[in-house]
Amino acid sequence: MRWAISVLAFLAAATPAFAADLDLDMLRGSQPVGPATFTRWSGFYFGGQIGFSDANADFSGATAPLVHYSLRESTLENDDSVSTWPVLGSGGSDAIGYGGFVGYNTQWQDVVLGLEGNYTHTASVAISAASTPISRMVTAGGNTYSVNLV
Repeated sequence: MRWAISVLAFLAAATPAFAADLDLDMLRGSQPVGPATFTRWSGFYFGGQIGFSDANADFSGATAPLVHYSLRESTLENDDSVSTWPVLGSGGSDAIGYGGFVGYNTQWQDVVLGLEGNYTHTASVAISAASTPISRMVTAGGNTYSVNLV
C-alpha cells in the first residue's frame, strides 16, 4: 500500500510538458561540426633504448650430486653428508645495454602494416662463483678422515 501512495504522490507532483518548451537547437547541437579528421599512421619512425641488466646465481649446491655419487656407498657420506658442504659460492653480474630501431608503416583505411628493424647490444653478462676449498677432519665409522673438497 505504501508504494501505491508513493506512486500517486509522484504523479500528482509532476508538471505537464508542452511542445513549446522543446528547444530544437539543443537537440541538434548548437555548435557546427566540421569534417572528421583522422590520424594517419603512414610514415617512417625511429628511436633508441637503453637498459640495465642485473643477474645473480647461487652455486652452493652445484657440486652436491657429483660428490654424492662419488661417495654414495661410503660411511663418510652416510654419517657426515659431505655432499651438502657448499664448495662454490654465489656470483653476480651487472651490464648496460643499448640499441635502436627504425621502421616504416603504411595505412589503408583501418589497416596499418609496418616493417621494423631492431638492434640491441648488451655487454657481457657472465657469472662466475668463487671456489672455496673445504678441508675438514671428520670421524665416520670409527675412522678419522681428512676431507678436502676443492
